[in-house]
Amino acid sequence: MPHTDRLLFAAGLACVGYVVITHVMVLTVTFRRTGSMGTASQSGPP
Repeated sequence: MPHTDRLLFAAGLACVGYVVITHVMVLTVTFRRTGSMGTASQSGPP
C-alpha cells in the first residue's frame, strides 16, 4: 500500500521536524541566556 506508506512517511517527517524545531528553539534560548550572562561581564542578577 504506497498510500499508507506515504501517509506514515509524512507523519513521521512532521513529527521529526516539530521535535527538531522545538529543540533548536530551546537550545537557542539557552545559548542566548548563558552567552549573554557569560560574555557581558555584568555583576548583577540575571
